[in-house]
Amino acid sequence: MTNTARSDDRVRGDLVLHPVALTGLVVLLLNDHVLKAAAPGFVTGKLSDLAGMAFFPFLLLAARDVLLRRPPTARSAWVAAVVTASTFTAVKLSDPARDVYATVVGRLRYPADALLTGTGSPVPVVIQPDPGDVVTVVACAAVVLVVTRTRSRRSLSPARPSPARPSPARSCDSPAPRTTPLRSA
Repeated sequence: MTNTARSDDRVRGDLVLHPVALTGLVVLLLNDHVLKAAAPGFVTGKLSDLAGMAFFPFLLLAARDVLLRRPPTARSAWVAAVVTASTFTAVKLSDPARDVYATVVGRLRYPADALLTGTGSPVPVVIQPDPGDVVTVVACAAVVLVVTRTRSRRSLSPARPSPARPSPARSCDSPAPRTTPLRSA
């Protein structure tokens, strides 16, 4: 019997801590809270969108992992990428989708806004309708690349012994296993 690494050896939701996801989050926060104020324009606008498209599929997939207790698969990575890209595209190209999104995000942000700025009621977020931003959805593919590479690396790595089930070893004192002679027909 060979020992293999168990899927529960990992931390659920850890995909959101991957360097690609963390880079996307740091760039998004730095850009939105520092760079846009210092140098608003085309580059900072696209940088936000690109960073968000790189980060949010990781967040979706990590949430799925935690809530459903299922590790990421290539298929679930594709679904997270497509959901993120589709939502972003709808928000950028459709007035009704943009209005719903702005209201929902404003309400989700309300507790933090009230605590930090004293805002008395939820305020919809402001979204610039720019169809040119849709090109940044290509960054959603990063999650698919990371998940497929991580899964292939795990399947190629040597099996680690499981602490719960040590490999059976015979000592010098243990009897040899019984064998049954083969009978010819």
